[in-house]
Amino acid sequence: MPVTWRSRLRLLVGIAISVAFLAVLLTRVDVGGAVREITRADPVLLIGALALVWVEIAIRAQRWRWLLIPHAAVTYPASISYLCIGYFANSMLPARLGDVVRAYLAGRSFGISRLTALGTIMVERIGDGLWMVATALATTATVLAATTLQASAFWLLVAVAVAAAVA
Repeated sequence: MPVTWRSRLRLLVGIAISVAFLAVLLTRVDVGGAVREITRADPVLLIGALALVWVEIAIRAQRWRWLLIPHAAVTYPASISYLCIGYFANSMLPARLGDVVRAYLAGRSFGISRLTALGTIMVERIGDGLWMVATALATTATVLAATTLQASAFWLLVAVAVAAAVA
């Protein structure tokens, strides 16, 4: 594939944007303080936390891939790539616009409607919300000492589980 002036320009613009964001980051963050805090962290716990994050991202990428498969032949590496791009954009943009970026880029790349891609992301987010509610209710049910509250929390958990299964 020949290198065109457009691809060179795109590369240079990308590098310029990266440098600009890095400059903004370095002016707003106490780099020395960040380094001190990282060196104070327990390496075993830090590695464990990073491993859990990677497992979570791997599971989310596979889940999103399963949601996309009826619409396009999506590989796991493509799924995890666009998921990470969306998360990165979410960290930079307000109002979870990274999900819109992910839908736009994935839709264009996979040859499906961008609304279809956004729909799979919405289903994924709704599932996340239901999972968080169910986890919070399960935790509440096991922690509370008052039996009446436990019974109420248990039945609320059952209702959420049924609602999640129906959804």
